[in-house]
Amino acid sequence: MRNRRSWQLAVTANCTLSTVNSSCKLQTPVIDPRPTIHAVWFLAAALLGGCGVDTAATVATGAAIKKQEVEQGKKTMEQVQQKLEQAQQFQERARRDADAASQ
Repeated sequence: MRNRRSWQLAVTANCTLSTVNSSCKLQTPVIDPRPTIHAVWFLAAALLGGCGVDTAATVATGAAIKKQEVEQGKKTMEQVQQKLEQAQQFQERARRDADAASQ
């Protein structure tokens, strides 16, 4: 009766139990490429996903900057409108004063 180790070697080498001796050579184990391919795809997805996160952060930063620019533009426009109103009021007063002085 053969021991358990010789039977495992026979199964690994694709030999029958009766041929486990010097005539039966062990085969090199074949590595299944699927886990490697899955790892490569996972790594590629992680790297590309990182690029997407970076791009999203850049877009968000750009949007925040644009929002600040729009707010600053609104403030500037309000200031210009106030100055125009003041100038119009000054002209109106000057006209009234000139009309009053001429009468």
